[in-house]
Amino acid sequence: METPVDGGTVMIDDVTFTVPLAPFGRLGAPVARWRLERLVDYHAEALKELAEGGDWRQFLDG
Repeated sequence: METPVDGGTVMIDDVTFTVPLAPFGRLGAPVARWRLERLVDYHAEALKELAEGGDWRQFLDG
């Protein structure tokens, strides 16, 4: 989801995941959640740096 804000856009990721091997997998759910949150945070920061810098041009055709 994207929300326009003054000077830019806020992007919101809604992630749903299921831990395999229930009910035993639930024991690892807190670790999986922590790792997933770190992954999403890293992805958001990388996209922000790419969008705010000039490197995004390398992904355009031609």
